[in-house]
Amino acid sequence: MTIRNVDTNHLTGLLEMACDLWPDTAKEDLENTLQEEFNSDRHHHFIAVDDNDECIGFISLSLRSDYVEGSSGSPVAYIEGIYVKPAYRRLHVAEALVQAGIGWGRQKGCMEIASDTPVNNTESQHFHERIGFQKAGVIVHYIRNIG
Repeated sequence: MTIRNVDTNHLTGLLEMACDLWPDTAKEDLENTLQEEFNSDRHHHFIAVDDNDECIGFISLSLRSDYVEGSSGSPVAYIEGIYVKPAYRRLHVAEALVQAGIGWGRQKGCMEIASDTPVNNTESQHFHERIGFQKAGVIVHYIRNIG
């Protein structure tokens, strides 16, 4: 396995995995978002490839200068999404992607890296805690239709 910066050769593989990670978002919307992020210095993507150069995972990162729950400074490297294909899980692919993200964050002057996951995604919570993240808080969002 190798971790690389995403380039045009892996854009299709990245988009396919992004669709798996965010199935409620239209493919066209994800493709547009990825294109915008490639043209931004505040976003970065790394991809994991196997020995055949097939995409097996990715991490999407951003620089956040607004308040990040639990952070003590700014900017903060933020994991916007991380995904590993099911056949490659528990093989330390996600950990390698996070390490690449940490390196990117350091290069951008960050002292912290942050992430989030839904409260019911206990598998993701266990992963984060296993690789050294600490819970910064739990928030439940509410909405009410007033129209």
